[in-house]
Amino acid sequence: MIDFRYHLVSLIAVFLALATGVILGAGPLKEAIGDQLSGQVSQLRTDKQQMREELDEANADVAGASAYLLGVQDTLLAGQLNGRRVAIVSVGQLPTDQRDALTASVTAAGGTVDAAVVLKDGWFSSQLADARDSYAENLEGYLAGSTGGGYDEILARSLVVAFSSAADQVGSGFAPQATLVRDILVSGELIEVTQAPTRPVDDYILVQAEPDSATAENDSDATKEIQAQNGVLATTARAISLSAEAAVVVGEHASALSVVATIRADESTAKTVSTVVGGGSALGNILTVQALSAAVAGDVGHYATNSTDQGPAADKLAEPSRAWMSQIVQAQSSSSTGASAQNSAWNEHAAQRVANAGAGFAA
Repeated sequence: MIDFRYHLVSLIAVFLALATGVILGAGPLKEAIGDQLSGQVSQLRTDKQQMREELDEANADVAGASAYLLGVQDTLLAGQLNGRRVAIVSVGQLPTDQRDALTASVTAAGGTVDAAVVLKDGWFSSQLADARDSYAENLEGYLAGSTGGGYDEILARSLVVAFSSAADQVGSGFAPQATLVRDILVSGELIEVTQAPTRPVDDYILVQAEPDSATAENDSDATKEIQAQNGVLATTARAISLSAEAAVVVGEHASALSVVATIRADESTAKTVSTVVGGGSALGNILTVQALSAAVAGDVGHYATNSTDQGPAADKLAEPSRAWMSQIVQAQSSSSTGASAQNSAWNEHAAQRVANAGAGFAA
C-alpha cells in the first residue's frame, strides 16, 4: 500500500507548480508573452492583408486581360472557322454563361454553333456498359463502312451520324436516318439535346468539367471509375475526330483524372484529337477555336492557357467541303451495289482522316 505521505507530497508539488506558473505569468513573463503574442497576431494580419491585395491585383489583371481579349477576338479569330457549323458536346450540363462565351468565340471566327448535346451517365458509366453494348448493336446497321471497333466507338460514330449525316454532298439537309439515330440515343438516356440542329454540323467541341479529384484520391473505386469513364470519352473523341471534319477536347485542368490527360497519354489518340486546357476563360475559348481551326487544316496539337509555348498555327480556312457527310451513313438503297459503294466511300473517308492524323483507326 502506498503511504499517505506520498499523496501529500504529490499534491503539494502540483500546487507549487501551479502557483509558480500563476506568479510568473502575472509577473516577469507577462509582458514578454503578451508582446510575443501581439506581435504574431499583428504579423498575421499584415500577411493576410498583403495576400488579399495581391489576390485583388491578380483578379484585376485577369479581368483586364479577359476584357481585352474579348474586345479583339473578332479581329484575332476572323475567318478561322470560315462557315463551319459546330456542335458543342459537354460531359454533364455546361453552365449557360460558359456555353454563351464559347459560342461567341466560334461566331467571331466565322462559324456558328448549330447544336448542343449533353453526354449523360449512360454514355460513359461502367455500370451501364451492357446497355451501351445493346444500343450499339441496334445502331451499327446505320453506319457506313467497317464497324469492327468496340461498342463505344460505334456509339460515337452514331453520334456523328445523328448530327452530321447529310442527304447530299453539300450538307444542305439531314439524311433520313439522322433523326432516327438521334431519337434512339435520346430515348436510351445516352444523350440530351439542349440545342436541336437544323442542318448537319461539320465540327465538334467536347467540353469536360473537372472531375472531383479530391473525392477520388480518397476512394480507389472512384478513381477507377473516373479512369474508365475517361477511357470511354477518349474513344468518343477519337471516333468523332476521324468521322467528322475535326474535333477538339477542352478541360479546365489537365489533372491525372481528366480526359485531356487520358488523351495525351495515349500516342495514337494524341495524334488524332487536339486538346486545350483552360476552358471557360476568354483565352481558353480563343485557344479552343484556334485549335479547332488548326485541326481542320490537319494540324493536331495540345495547348494550355498557362503555357508559354506557341499556340495553334491557325489561319483563315477555305470554304468547307461536305461530301463526307453523305458517306458516313449506310445507304437506304436495298441494292447491294449501292451499299457497297457507300461502304467504299466511308472507308476512303476514314482512311484519309487516318492519313491526315497519322494514327491508326479500328476498322
